[in-house]
Amino acid sequence: VFPSTDLHYVLRNLHVEQLVMTGQLTDQCVESTVRDAADLGYFVTVVPDACAALSLESHVKGLQGMKGFCRTVNTEDVIDELTKRYSIEDAYNKTKK
Repeated sequence: VFPSTDLHYVLRNLHVEQLVMTGQLTDQCVESTVRDAADLGYFVTVVPDACAALSLESHVKGLQGMKGFCRTVNTEDVIDELTKRYSIEDAYNKTKK
């Protein structure tokens, strides 16, 4: 995705630092995008239960190939993290008013 699009340019201009990756195919598109994003300096989170491959073996192979380039967190935990983050930010912003 990154070498063939303006995605990195857009994300940097929006000051994005973290990416949550899902998709298919785990051992192909997802893995290459994760590696590219990490190489570009993004903090990458992969959601394994929101990724798919043509076989379980391929899925596992893709996840193993991404080790060191990202962290892996299941869908439920990602939702919890986002909910807590926005709750804390909302509470902080309310105290500033």
